[in-house]
Amino acid sequence: MAFRNIQAGMATYRGHGGDRGDAYYAHPTNAGPHPGVVVIHHMPGWDEWTCEVARKFAHHGYAGATDPRQRWNSRRADAR
Repeated sequence: MAFRNIQAGMATYRGHGGDRGDAYYAHPTNAGPHPGVVVIHHMPGWDEWTCEVARKFAHHGYAGATDPRQRWNSRRADAR
C-alpha cells in the first residue's frame, strides 16, 4: 500500500441555524473529492485514539472528522 500524505488539525464548521462548532479533521492532501466519515468517540469522550482513527481513514483516502463535544448526555432547556 502506498503512503498517502495527509493533513490533520482542528477545523470550524457551521451547523443548523448558523451554530458553529469545532472538529478534528483529517484528509488526504491530494485533489479530491474524498468520501467522508464521521468518527464517533466512545465514553467518556474525545481522546487521542479518536484522532488516530480519523488519521487512519485519511491515510486510506477518506476525509475523517470527529467532534470533541459530548452532546447526548446534555439537555438543552429550549428543547423541552
